[in-house]
Amino acid sequence: MKTDKNNLPNRTKIARQAIPFSRITENTRERVVVLVPGSQGKQYRVIVRRDDPRQKGLTVECHCLTGIGAVPCKGNGAGTLCKHGMTALLLMAMNKGKTISFCATPEDAKVTARMKKGLVARFKVWKKPAELWGVVA
Repeated sequence: MKTDKNNLPNRTKIARQAIPFSRITENTRERVVVLVPGSQGKQYRVIVRRDDPRQKGLTVECHCLTGIGAVPCKGNGAGTLCKHGMTALLLMAMNKGKTISFCATPEDAKVTARMKKGLVARFKVWKKPAELWGVVA
């Protein structure tokens, strides 16, 4: 049975499975850099930056590391955040004792935030018209 790569629960499950094999290589006030494994032995560098200190949003940039340099991740072209970026966000939250519940729409995030008593966050893809919503609790 073939799985839908755009299925949010499936992508979240895959992202969670990669956490034990991922590591934060840089953690500054301006950005966090995470190395995340991919399929077929690939490695991805994910850079997470805060959009605006007054807002609860982050910008996520993901590149596949190849022999010729860093290539933008193809998973960010479908109007949403790639699973490598999701893994990086989950790892960052886990390191702060928090969890993230990913949501497809801001409306879903607001409902989830009320249930989990968390904060709604918007995760934008760097240089792409794509985003994913979440609740940090």
